[in-house]
Amino acid sequence: MERWYAGRTNQHQATRTPLRMPAEHTFTVTYWMFYPYNRGKPVCSVNLGYFLGRIAMPRDKRGGCHGDEVIMGDHVGDWEHVSIQFKGSTPTQMYVSTHTFGAYYTYDHQQGHFVYSEQAVRKGFLPLPISPQYPHTLQLVGTSPVLYSSKGAHGLWAAAGVHHYSWLPLLLDEAGKGTPWKTWKNMHIIDLKAPETLIHHRSWWGYEGRWGNPIERCHLLMAAQCEVMQGPTGIPRKRIDFPCSHPNP
Repeated sequence: MERWYAGRTNQHQATRTPLRMPAEHTFTVTYWMFYPYNRGKPVCSVNLGYFLGRIAMPRDKRGGCHGDEVIMGDHVGDWEHVSIQFKGSTPTQMYVSTHTFGAYYTYDHQQGHFVYSEQAVRKGFLPLPISPQYPHTLQLVGTSPVLYSSKGAHGLWAAAGVHHYSWLPLLLDEAGKGTPWKTWKNMHIIDLKAPETLIHHRSWWGYEGRWGNPIERCHLLMAAQCEVMQGPTGIPRKRIDFPCSHPNP
């Protein structure tokens, strides 16, 4: 299996390296997008003191908080991505990343769109009760899949709307039809089997540190979540969405 990475860059410096199209074998293209800032989520909580810290509490039926509302999860810098698996020139599956979890979609050749197949939780939020309701279908405009980025954050969703992904604490993403981001007009292409495509990217590609700030004000009784979360790792340290053992449809 082969892999390509497409990352956003300055429009006037976009790489014109052609993407090789294998005839029949399977390969994956991953589109990486860097967000400079993530606004955390308001969480209803009660302060149990210096040693225990805060604990989440449920909101009332109208969404009101009868404790203290605190912003959890602010951080500088984050990567988000979507991976598409191809067989020859035909898409077969897609993985849509949302924070530290995401969804797999399978391409429906007859309907011309992707259909939800399964959820994947990578890391981080466990043991929080992650229970997102993923959109059933992911639409295309022409040959381009359409995704929606959450307001003030970076989670990607297959449809506009309000997406709940945790009920205690109550966490949600709002994703709307804002300004279109035509990513295919503004990218670099990196082929992991063609080292020459990395020549102009080694300074950041090989960075081993965190792309952001350190953690601050963490609360053990809120699954060790922090008011200020640390920045993400670099792309080479990320999980592979379609390992060679992943079954093809």
